[in-house]
Amino acid sequence: MKKIEKFEVPEVLKNIINEIIWLYVDASHDTIYDKFISSCTSGIVFHFQDTFEIFEKDRKEFLPKMFFTGSFNRYLELKTNGTINSIIFILKPYGLFRVFGLDMAKLSKERYLDAFDTIGTDFYNTLVREENTKEKVDLICMKLIALLKGNKNQTEITDDVCDQILKSHGVVKIETLIKQYKINERYLRRKFIKRIGLPAKQFAMTARILYLLENLPILSSPEWIALVNDFGYTDQSHLIKDFKSVIGETPEKFFNRNHEQCRLITFLSIELL
Repeated sequence: MKKIEKFEVPEVLKNIINEIIWLYVDASHDTIYDKFISSCTSGIVFHFQDTFEIFEKDRKEFLPKMFFTGSFNRYLELKTNGTINSIIFILKPYGLFRVFGLDMAKLSKERYLDAFDTIGTDFYNTLVREENTKEKVDLICMKLIALLKGNKNQTEITDDVCDQILKSHGVVKIETLIKQYKINERYLRRKFIKRIGLPAKQFAMTARILYLLENLPILSSPEWIALVNDFGYTDQSHLIKDFKSVIGETPEKFFNRNHEQCRLITFLSIELL
């Protein structure tokens, strides 16, 4: 059983938050495997029942009950056979840096960071004691508003560049944006990694692949010529290389997966659940 509910983002937070979602999944009778794919967002996840287990060859541990995530280089393999009852704040790519001043390069490398030291155990326990989901969301929003007012990490020109990349779905050339905004390439790379976690070119590549996935039906086999033309790739090998870099597998393998058993907490295409 799956339930999803979306909550309205307060006006004062719309410049850093894309969506607020409550997600409930009862997987107590069936182990679910999920691929936590990098997204062109950042986020805060609050688990109030069970959480996901990282299921990788060299890593076996459970995700924290409260954690940050963002754009990263490599997906996480996850599994659960419990009950997921979570609130997910999906922020703009630079949202976590704007609010918390996080080390986004470290977050990108680790793929998630425990949020208890930053947000506080007492605050999490307050959320646990509150039974109403809407009240939980309101408490988190008030916390973010207070933090946003008190920080010094305000908007920079690199945030505008990031927005332009997303607006173009990753197709715009970084060189074009460098000329448009009259900024140095090395400056852009340094600031992008600091505020978002990835270099601008890698972020754009991820944006294009995610846009492709969000706008395709679930196919039994890819129609290569159409995909290359519709999404601005130079050729089929270019598309496959970028796809494998972001998703971790070839398009053929991905399109033949059991899509009922994937992308449960990935910020991508949450309405497909």
